[in-house]
Amino acid sequence: MMKDLLEKNFVSHYKLDKYNTVNVVSTKDADFDLVDDVKLVHPSGEGIAKYSNPNRKQVNIINYENFFKSLPQPFQQNNATKQCCYFNKKVQSPSTKINAPTAFSKLSEVVPHGSKMSNSTIESYDFELWEFSGNETYLFKDNSTA
Repeated sequence: MMKDLLEKNFVSHYKLDKYNTVNVVSTKDADFDLVDDVKLVHPSGEGIAKYSNPNRKQVNIINYENFFKSLPQPFQQNNATKQCCYFNKKVQSPSTKINAPTAFSKLSEVVPHGSKMSNSTIESYDFELWEFSGNETYLFKDNSTA
């Protein structure tokens, strides 16, 4: 679905004639990590973004950044936006807001599957904003029980 959206609708909408095919990496692994590289999906414990997929649903991952960089240079320059660069990034220095869970590295025990944040702009597009840090894991949930 996202592959078609990028390769057909996106390209057609912006009247682009040059782009690389969107590469989709799929996995049904119960636990896996992501790394911003060619492979994308790595065994659990080897990456930065951690995912738990207990129902082993098929998860399709697209490297949007690689797709965007394959578009013509003038389009890239005129349509560059700020992007989220890190997910589940381990901090290198203390936060200005130090509290007990972060100070004692217990945040992943308090909120093991991230913290839902409020952001009206993101929510206006029917998306949610979640913050992940340290060893927190994104949990794919079964929608039929939600």
